[in-house]
Amino acid sequence: MALPDPVPAWTQYDTDDGPAGSGLTAPVRVWLAGRAPAAETRFATAASTPGNPAYGTYVTPAQFKARFGTTPAQVAAVEAWARSAGLTVVSATAHYVALTGTAPKLSSALDTSIHSYSNSSTGLTRYAPVSGISVPASVGADVTAVTGLDAFSSSSGSTGNAVHQASSGQPCRSARPVP
Repeated sequence: MALPDPVPAWTQYDTDDGPAGSGLTAPVRVWLAGRAPAAETRFATAASTPGNPAYGTYVTPAQFKARFGTTPAQVAAVEAWARSAGLTVVSATAHYVALTGTAPKLSSALDTSIHSYSNSSTGLTRYAPVSGISVPASVGADVTAVTGLDAFSSSSGSTGNAVHQASSGQPCRSARPVP
């Protein structure tokens, strides 16, 4: 299932040094869609639209989890797919599965190519996918986004993540890293 995402804009200003090798290991998060993402969207729209009979209808966290939350089967399916792709499962929550993998393994698992980029004027070395990403149909309904696929390091050695978000059109539960 395709998770369309534009290539980060900064790649047009940097030198594409080609595919990042197995020396690059990246931490990523695979964000989970939950049991009923379309129903969740409809509920959120109705509850927040003045004039809608459901306007102002709210649910407790426990009610939300019961109606829309991720199921253990969804978490297990994403973990199994990631392991079968040669990625390492670091942890899992009700919202995402944290993974690490080398650039070639992530590229293969997400049907893209992760390249290294350099910028001689800024001293930054970065990596990013060169195209949109996708996951297999077997987990397509379970995944809403993947973050952490592009990052940079400066000549001083500091690092940071630029959010690379792929959305299936469903609401995305993501956190932006602090710069």
